[in-house]
Amino acid sequence: MSAAEHSRRLGASSKAPETVSQGPAERARDAEGVARRAEAQLRTSPYKVLGRVTCNHHQGRLTLEGRVPTFYHKQLAQVAVLELAESCDEVREIVNHIEVSE
Repeated sequence: MSAAEHSRRLGASSKAPETVSQGPAERARDAEGVARRAEAQLRTSPYKVLGRVTCNHHQGRLTLEGRVPTFYHKQLAQVAVLELAESCDEVREIVNHIEVSE
């Protein structure tokens, strides 16, 4: 499945929108929590190089940043956080800004 198909799947969530409004502090904590969970997922990968990737979450966008040796590792990082992204309402899109240093 291509990255575009993954993004479409994320956008086509059947979950009902949350009705409780959060303040800026709560949203910031939630964003940090999503980013921390994504980074933990990368650190537990058998591909140790993925542990160098950092994650940021802002306004529904989970951004992956860092440097890996191959395009294959870049794609593995995206796939590693995909399950988390699909399972939580806070992530609508994954943006992969990982650089390849081949």
